[in-house]
Amino acid sequence: MKKIFTYFVVVACLISCNEKNKKFEHVKFNIYRDLTDSTLVYETFTEDIGKVYHPLPEKLDIETVQNYDEWLIDDNFIFAWYNTSDGRLLIELEIADRESFKVLNNSIYAKDKNHVFDTRHGIVEKADLESFEGVNIEVEGRIAYGKDKNNYFFWETITTDTLGFGKAYKKLKQNDIN
Repeated sequence: MKKIFTYFVVVACLISCNEKNKKFEHVKFNIYRDLTDSTLVYETFTEDIGKVYHPLPEKLDIETVQNYDEWLIDDNFIFAWYNTSDGRLLIELEIADRESFKVLNNSIYAKDKNHVFDTRHGIVEKADLESFEGVNIEVEGRIAYGKDKNNYFFWETITTDTLGFGKAYKKLKQNDIN
């Protein structure tokens, strides 16, 4: 996955540029049509350049795609949004089972019948599939915490509860009950 991700980043950076002289028509979400050649692109923002437009993956079906904050899902494919200092990248999650795929609490986490996933690393190897859930505690505008019956997670990493994560989680669950 890392080789594919690295290749995608390099290709996207070579293809993408600051498109000040081009004109775009909004299609949906942050997806635009380049009016000079009708190609579909997605808009992102970098601190150094500003607005940047990346080519939309050809597999993505613009007619059926749904936006789940950190995920774009159409009738056939699943794509993860991944934020970098060079803007937001859109990466196909090829290994996921589309029929059983479910986003967890509008978070960076999702799961299918075989795996737990996050948008940065793909499969979260050490997560328990049956008990894993995304936990609604935001980090930099993203829900990047998860929990299973054995561990707490920050992205794919098992973490200790140094920030009172367990207390915050229990409080959220109590509020859900009340």
